[in-house]
Amino acid sequence: MRDDEPRRRKAWRQAALLAGVLLALAALTLAREQQPANRDELKIPIAALRSQAAVLALLLAQVDDPLPPRFVRAQATQLAKAVGQSRDELEKLHPQPALEPTQQRAEPLASRLDAAVQQLRAVPSPPAAASAAAARSLRDALKALEQSLDRPG
Repeated sequence: MRDDEPRRRKAWRQAALLAGVLLALAALTLAREQQPANRDELKIPIAALRSQAAVLALLLAQVDDPLPPRFVRAQATQLAKAVGQSRDELEKLHPQPALEPTQQRAEPLASRLDAAVQQLRAVPSPPAAASAAAARSLRDALKALEQSLDRPG
């Protein structure tokens, strides 16, 4: 029995050390998550939304070419998931106070993009010219916001 005692103490020390390391990592993670988002962190979902708007514009531009409705629905479904994730990421950010107006301008654009993708999912043959132009307009507005994050102040 006495031979087990040094091993037990060593095991307890290792367990305590591991617990301490895990607590420190949890504290660092929590502190990081509570910091306001900077320009780069805000730019990520805006850039993703801009890219998704560009994909929507390309898809809509090809709707007049007789694309199979099943293909359009499948693409729209995948795009809807991506837009939803980017939109959620944008809305969950708590940016630095100076960046809040940019986030506030991006949120309605994200909503409009989401609505356009949902419409394409429901009706895979929308009036392509008007819809593609609207998607390009969203893309351009999101690109302008994205580029504004490259400039300080």
